[in-house]
Amino acid sequence: MYDRALQALFVMALEPEFEAIFEENSYGSRPGRNAIDAMKQIQLCYQQAEKFVLKADIEECFNKINHDKLLEILGHKGKIRKQIEAWLKSGNIFEGVFKTSKIGIPQGGVISLLLSNIALDGLEKVLGDWAENQKLLRPNGKPIDKKSAKRKAVHFIRYVDDFVIITESCGNRGMSKIS
Repeated sequence: MYDRALQALFVMALEPEFEAIFEENSYGSRPGRNAIDAMKQIQLCYQQAEKFVLKADIEECFNKINHDKLLEILGHKGKIRKQIEAWLKSGNIFEGVFKTSKIGIPQGGVISLLLSNIALDGLEKVLGDWAENQKLLRPNGKPIDKKSAKRKAVHFIRYVDDFVIITESCGNRGMSKIS
């Protein structure tokens, strides 16, 4: 009980700091945002023109988050860092066997969803930059001359480890190549 209360205290302290900088189109496990908001944003983006849509899930997302990278993003030192590191490395019991963890976020912790949002923040920029560098194609597959093409719109909507990319054109390698 003490540990869950301490995690809740950490969430109350850290959440405002990160909410101020989180990407706009992230909706999962955030105050004042929910799945309905994400669906409305998807619908709004989709209605604007003919689109290509990619729906993806980050496989084993919680289990593969790098502790060192997450702690670096958090940027806190001292007791705060040590406590978060202890929660991350706390491990779990699977099929009756206790294992400590070197990667991943323990699921079910009060602080777990905030930590996953912190780890995934920036994904929209990375995927947007990738999409901007792709060769523009018309819906029929023929290339669009970049000089005459307007900046292509790429919309990214994330809900925890699920996301949707909506764009007016697709890259020459196809959005399915994102891994």
